[in-house]
Order: sequence, then structure tokens, then C-alpha cells
Amino acid sequence: MLLQQNNRKCICFMFFLLIISNAYATDSICDTDEDVLFSCTMQNGKQLSICGVKKENQLLINYKYGKPKKIELIFPQNAQDNNDLFKYNHYFRYQTDYFRIVFVNNGYEYEIYRNYDGENSNEVTAGVNVSNLLSAKTYNNQCKTLQTDRINQLSDLLDCDNDNALGCEFNKSN
Repeated sequence: MLLQQNNRKCICFMFFLLIISNAYATDSICDTDEDVLFSCTMQNGKQLSICGVKKENQLLINYKYGKPKKIELIFPQNAQDNNDLFKYNHYFRYQTDYFRIVFVNNGYEYEIYRNYDGENSNEVTAGVNVSNLLSAKTYNNQCKTLQTDRINQLSDLLDCDNDNALGCEFNKSN
């Protein structure tokens, strides 16, 4: 009887661990050896993640989009590529904080954004704008749930996009 009771407790505990591990596994689509810098679940149920991997004392980032077992886009494809493929912008003042990460891939510009507007709504909005560089059409895919937001840390790794009007508040080269 005691053995049967212990088995039930063990099975319940294992089931609990399985549920917890699945919940955490879906917080990002970064690999287990990658650092999650930004991650959200989109309105369409897919995930957007910016992941960092240490290579020779440098943190290299990549963008991932899709579902945990079906990632649709990884940029850059080769982990050996460096952070020069990405640019950032950051505008900050009282009650306002806008951050952008931009890269170009196959004729499309991807702009990952995170905005805080404390003057009007006190809400954080995030997502990705994808612009076709030929047609100038832009598609917005907004985050439904923001799981990880350490995007500000990228200002130390990336170069400023000087062509963007937002500028680069706290730029390391300023």
C-alpha cells in the first residue's frame, strides 16, 4: 500500500515536471545553449525570438520566427556571421522608450520593435514590421504576449542605424 502511494506521488510529480517544462519550452524558440534576449508570442500563435550565442568571447545574435518544432526563418542562417548584419535605434525620454532592431534579408527589411508609452497607455507594445523593399508594402505582426525583454542590452553589441530618425540614445560611440 505504501509503495503504491509513493508510486502515485512519483507519477504526479513527474507529470507536474512535464507540464512545467513544456510551459517553459514555449517561452522562446531559442536553442537551449542560446541566451534569450527577446521573445514574444505573436497574434497568430507563432513566436519571435532574438537569441544570443557565445562564440570566442563575443555574443552573436540571431532572429528566429515560427513555432518550436517548425521554425520558418533564422537570420543569419550561419551562426558564424557577425552582428554587422543588424542595426539598432533607441529613443528614450521621460515616459517614452522606443527600441528597434533592423536587418535586411532577401529583399525584405525586418524591424523588430518594442515601445513603451507611459504618457498615454502605460503599455508595452512589441512586434515586427516586415517591409518589401521593392513594393514598399509593410506588414505588421504584433506580439500578443511578451515573455522576455532584454532588448536594450543589444545597444552594446550593435551599430546604430544612423539613417533612422529615432537616433541611438545611449550609443556606445556617442
